[in-house]
Amino acid sequence: MPDAAPEPYLRSTDPEIMPWWLTWQQVDPARHPFDPASAPDVVRSLAPAASVPTRPPGRSGQDDVYQWGERVGTRWADEMSLALVRHYGRWASGWRWGGR
Repeated sequence: MPDAAPEPYLRSTDPEIMPWWLTWQQVDPARHPFDPASAPDVVRSLAPAASVPTRPPGRSGQDDVYQWGERVGTRWADEMSLALVRHYGRWASGWRWGGR
């Protein structure tokens, strides 16, 4: 019997982990001390870090990769977002939209 397909996952609309409605006062770095040197250890200590999913090979536009992102990747990112918000506070909710 083949493995059952993962159930569809709808992107989170939980305001606790979505940064769109936060004010500057809520996210002002001057109000939220942050030690970037300790961040990797903090992230590794959070529960979602123990089960980071592996993206399938291929381009992001491929259906199987897209479906994986919708069902697995987004769910994991939401779980990590919630863990980061619970550790640092709501100001950390936009971590996954930040880039280097």
